[in-house]
Amino acid sequence: MYRPPQYIIAINIYTVPESEEGKTEVSRVWTARFYYNYDIRKMYIDRNPNYGNWRYIDPKGCWADTGIIMPAGEKAFELAYGIEFYHLH
Repeated sequence: MYRPPQYIIAINIYTVPESEEGKTEVSRVWTARFYYNYDIRKMYIDRNPNYGNWRYIDPKGCWADTGIIMPAGEKAFELAYGIEFYHLH
């Protein structure tokens, strides 16, 4: 969805165990759907893409809460629109 300041982007995330050791075999692919409100700088992930159960992704949250999803959501927004969402870098 492109309706500034609101956006929805869906991406595929690939899991590659031991990639840091050079492994390349994909063990899992899953689709993540992100909702962004750029005016208030809040990003959400859909817990269940069939129902629109959005969960806020706190940019200051712990790794257990943000894990791979926050960097994936950040990169998806940057690739789509050429700007960082949370401006954490």
